[in-house]
Amino acid sequence: MGNLVRLKTAEGKDIEYIDDIIGAGGMKDVYFSPDKSYVVAFFRTKQDFRAKERLEKIVGDYRKRIYEQPGGEYWKKLYAWPT
Repeated sequence: MGNLVRLKTAEGKDIEYIDDIIGAGGMKDVYFSPDKSYVVAFFRTKQDFRAKERLEKIVGDYRKRIYEQPGGEYWKKLYAWPT
């Protein structure tokens, strides 16, 4: 089993993950949290400003539009939206 890694998000939230890659795609490596209730993904290479802006839209505006509207609780049960 890998080492436990602790870090803070840009918003100051504490995150932990186990330093064993559980999945990988063309651009990212993915890790489990200690209790496997969430995953953490990291890009292998530094992303440009547009990529960062796109991610902020996905975890911000788009997420709010889906979940913070009437009926949003329904979608929370179906989708694992990134945060």
